[in-house]
Amino acid sequence: MIPRVGHVDLFSNNERVEKALSELKHFCTLFKPESQKEVFQSIVEEIMQRQYTKSLGVDLQPTEIVNEDKYSRFETEFTVVVKIFESKNTVVLAAVNHIDRLIYCIKRTSFEMDTVDPQDVMREASILQELVHPNIAKYNNSWIEFAVDGKVSEYLDPQDSKPLQNMKIEFLFYIQTELCSRDNILKACKDQDMTNILDLLADAASGISYIHHKNIVHCNIKPSNILMSIDGIPKLCDFGRAYLITNPSKISQIQEKDSFAAPEFPENIATSCDVYSFALISVLALTGSDETKLAEIKENFPQMEDVPEQVVSIIKECLDENPENRPQIDSVIDVFESASNELSEIE
Repeated sequence: MIPRVGHVDLFSNNERVEKALSELKHFCTLFKPESQKEVFQSIVEEIMQRQYTKSLGVDLQPTEIVNEDKYSRFETEFTVVVKIFESKNTVVLAAVNHIDRLIYCIKRTSFEMDTVDPQDVMREASILQELVHPNIAKYNNSWIEFAVDGKVSEYLDPQDSKPLQNMKIEFLFYIQTELCSRDNILKACKDQDMTNILDLLADAASGISYIHHKNIVHCNIKPSNILMSIDGIPKLCDFGRAYLITNPSKISQIQEKDSFAAPEFPENIATSCDVYSFALISVLALTGSDETKLAEIKENFPQMEDVPEQVVSIIKECLDENPENRPQIDSVIDVFESASNELSEIE
C-alpha cells in the first residue's frame, strides 16, 4: 500500500516533511534495488505537482497528451498536469518541468506548412520575448517540433523509404510562459472594496500601457486574458492576436470577433481598440457584474453611484463609438490611481 505521503503539505511543516520522506523511502525498499531511486523520484515528482497545483487554488487532475515519441522535446522535458484549454489547432497545458520542478503554461499550436504562414504562428513568441513587465505573463521559451504521420520528432529520418510527398507533416509550435491561476481580473475584484478594485484595474492597465508604448495592440483584451499570478498580481496573457503597428502586413486574418471587441475591430486596429475592451472589463469589475451582463451594459450604461465620478467619466469616454475620441490608456491609469488615492485618504 502506498503511504499517504501525497496528502502531506510539503511546504508547511518540516517535521511532517521528514516523516513523509522517511515513510516514502521505506516504501521504496519494497522494489528491486535498481528501481528504488527511480520510484522514489517519480513519487516525489507527483507530490510536487500536486502541491504546486494546490497553491494555484484549483483542483487539477493529471491528464495525458498523445505525443509519446522519445524525440519530442516537450515529452522529454515536461509532464502534463492538466489541459487548460483546447481549440481546433491550439491546446494550452499546465506542465511541470523535469529540471526546475516548476509548473509552466505551455501553448501548443499545430499547423501544416502549406495551409498556414509559419510567421503568423510564431509571431506571438517573437512579440512575447521582447516584453518584460510585472503585469505581463513572463515568456520563458519557445521551440518547434513536427509530427510525421502522427509521430513527433525533431528531424526526418533520411533512411525512411516512404516518399516525402505522401507523408502527413504537421508542425507543432510550443510557447512556454509563466503559469497564472485560473482566477481572472473579474473574479479577483469580486467582494473587494472600491480602492482595491481600482488598484487591480490600474495594474492591469499598466501592462496594456507598456505594450502600447512598444507599438503593440493586444487585440484580445478580455477577462480570461487578464489572469492573476499566484501572488495576486494581474497579468496580461495570450498574445496570439497581437498586432504590430509598425508592421501591419503581418496581422493574421481574424475572422472571429469577441464580445469585448471594439465596434471598429478588426477592420480598423489601433490602441483605442484595447482601451475600449478594457473599459468594458472595468464596468463589470466596478459594478460586481459577470460577463453575462455584457450585452446589457453595452446597450445601456449602468448606474454607478458608488464609483468615483471621474472614473465613470473616463470610462464613458473609453466606450465612445468613435475611436478617435477615446483617451489613451495612460490617462485611464492616472484617473484610476488618483481616485484610489483619494479614497485611501478618506478611509
